[in-house]
Amino acid sequence: MKKFKLCYPVRRLDNTFVARSFSDIEPAGVWPEESTGLQFRFNYGSFPPDLFMAQFIVEGYANIVDEKRWRSGVVVSDGRCQAIVRRGFSNEYIEIEVVGPEKQRRGYLHELLGVFRELHSPFENLEVTREIPFENVWLNYDHLLTYEEENESYFHPELKKKIPVSEVLDGYSQQGDRDMFGKQLNRIEMKLDMVAEETGFLKQLGKHQSAILQQLNEDDKNEKTSLQQFRTDSTNSPENYLPMTRFYHKCKNSKPSRM
Repeated sequence: MKKFKLCYPVRRLDNTFVARSFSDIEPAGVWPEESTGLQFRFNYGSFPPDLFMAQFIVEGYANIVDEKRWRSGVVVSDGRCQAIVRRGFSNEYIEIEVVGPEKQRRGYLHELLGVFRELHSPFENLEVTREIPFENVWLNYDHLLTYEEENESYFHPELKKKIPVSEVLDGYSQQGDRDMFGKQLNRIEMKLDMVAEETGFLKQLGKHQSAILQQLNEDDKNEKTSLQQFRTDSTNSPENYLPMTRFYHKCKNSKPSRM
């Protein structure tokens, strides 16, 4: 179960805790009822995120505050900020709220998001929307980043007003950091495309490997048979053999051309 991040060792005890064995109910008073921190959530659509919640608790067990953990949530800290991470049951959400100094809480939030990015990575077809709150609605975080990058305004039909995109995003990161991150992301995507192309080629090569080897073996046999026939054929005088020898050495010493 450790391999799949579903249990973690108990401090000072030769035992383990299984995340699924925790209490179903969020303990009273683990977090203030009124929201005062930096909020973020993952919207999984119709996919229940229970696995990710359990894995996150296991992944961050060393940072759990005063054993504040239950089956669907946990309170963690990096020493400067605290965060509650819990599964929402009205819909398929995982909600995060971070409290602490402004700059530090932004950094801690992105650290937590990095953990979820790693947990999501094995699920290639997983569709998850990253969202942040504005007034009484939740906005698609990645859409806001795109609006800002394209210098486009965003009119919200439900609020019937334009959203101050950069102002909303500034609560989560400074614009200079977002610009730098965008450039880094572009470079990463380019490298991933290159790897995907090479991987696709290798997969195709592996798929046809047996056929290629069989053809090479047949060519090798045919070449040996032809050479034996040539050597035993009495009509081939040294004068006829010499041009072929020169041609062979010429081909052998020539550099292969690029396809």
